[in-house]
Amino acid sequence: MSNFMPVGGNLLIVDVLNLSFRFKHERYKLSNISIPEWATLDDIVELAREELSDAFFGEAFVETVQSLGRSYKAKDIVLVADLGGSSFRKALYPEYKGDREAKYANDPLDVRAASKVFMEHYSRLLEYLDDSEYSNMKLIVQKGIEADDLATYLVSNYADRYEHTWLVTSDEDWDLLLCENVSRFNWMTKNSWKNVTKTGPRPKEVRLDNWSEHYLYEPSQHLDIKVLVGGEDNIKGIAGIGPKRALDLVNKYGSVDKIKAAIPINGTAAYIKAINESYDYITQAKQLMDLKGMNSKIIPDELCNRISNIMQYVPNA
Repeated sequence: MSNFMPVGGNLLIVDVLNLSFRFKHERYKLSNISIPEWATLDDIVELAREELSDAFFGEAFVETVQSLGRSYKAKDIVLVADLGGSSFRKALYPEYKGDREAKYANDPLDVRAASKVFMEHYSRLLEYLDDSEYSNMKLIVQKGIEADDLATYLVSNYADRYEHTWLVTSDEDWDLLLCENVSRFNWMTKNSWKNVTKTGPRPKEVRLDNWSEHYLYEPSQHLDIKVLVGGEDNIKGIAGIGPKRALDLVNKYGSVDKIKAAIPINGTAAYIKAINESYDYITQAKQLMDLKGMNSKIIPDELCNRISNIMQYVPNA
C-alpha cells in the first residue's frame, strides 16, 4: 500500500459498514452455482464462501476512501465501524433493531447466504483496515458502540481542529451532527425523490446551506420530526403521524418536548389519541435518537482515552 497523504485541512469520518454496502451491491451475488433443491442455508453458505472468495473488497474500500480524502482535501481520515450494535440502546429498548431478522427472513436462500458471506468479509475488512499502512487513516471500533456514536464523539470533540469535517454515510441520522463546519457526503443518493418537483434532484452533499434541498423543515427540527415519525431501527413512531403532520405539530407546539408536556391534548382524531398514549414512547425515542444529547452516556471513559491517543497519532491533528 501507498502512504500517500492528501494535502488539506479537513477531517473525513467514514461509516465503514454503511460504505461497505456499496461493495455488497456490486459483488455479492450468486450467479454461477447450481443449488440443489434439498440444500439448507448452511449448505448454500458453504457454496457461497467458495463462489465469493474473490469478492473481498478491502483494497477497493481503501482506494475509495483515499479518493474521497483527496476530493475533500482531508489531511486526516477516521474510520468508524459498527460491531455488535448498541449495548446502550438495546438495554434501553430490547427491541432496538429487532425487526431486522424478520425483514430479511423471506429473502431467497442464495441472497441470505451471500449476505452472510458479506458480513464475514466485513469482519475481515476491519482486520485489514486495522493493519492499514496509510498513516493518515485510523480505525476506531468497539463492540457495543455504534458508528453513529463514535462519529458524534469525534465531531463534538475534534471537529474544531479542522477547517471542515465531512461525514461519509448514507445514514440521515448523521444529519443531526451537521453545523457550519460539518457536512455529509451521501454516496448512494438517487437523482430523484418524493419532493423532486419542489426542490429538484438532491445533491450528494448535505450541508447547512443546501439543507432545504433535502428536507422541508429546519435543521433544528430534525430530531423532533424523527421522534414523531420513527426510524429504521424498529423505532415505530406515533400511529397516524407522517412527515407532514409531524412538521405541523412541531411548528404548532415548538418541539417534541413541548408536545409531550401538553399531553393530554384535546381532540378526537385517532392521531391525537395516539399522541396522548405516547408520553413514555416520546421519552424513550428521543433517548434512542438523540446522538449528541446521549453521547456522554454512551462513550465510556476508556474509549474516550483511546480515541484521544488515536487522534494524537493522526498526523497534524
